[in-house]
Amino acid sequence: MYRGVYTGFPFIECVAASFTAAAILLFLVVHNAAWFWIDLDIYESLNCRPLVAGRRWQFIGAWCLRELLALPIWILAVLGNEMLWRAETQDVTSWRSKMESLGDSIRRDGKGMTISSC
Repeated sequence: MYRGVYTGFPFIECVAASFTAAAILLFLVVHNAAWFWIDLDIYESLNCRPLVAGRRWQFIGAWCLRELLALPIWILAVLGNEMLWRAETQDVTSWRSKMESLGDSIRRDGKGMTISSC
């Protein structure tokens, strides 16, 4: 029996797994860098000025915290049985077919959102 065929198999698996992991890591780094750059650009556009150097680390920390909390918040929203609709909290049944109002749980102060141009 010829055993030379199987001697390189673990090495090939290791190299293939390494290349796959490197490609995934490179994608994650590029993807998150682009996402951060876009969010920073939106922040600067809405403020009509560049980010001040003294607040840069505060922005980076807040951005990282927002990205880390996005998945847990989404999971809570999907698994929860209450939702806010037109200033009323609604209870969604387990069959997701009937909603019952739980009363007005938020206070409306009558102030609207205003958007100003730079």
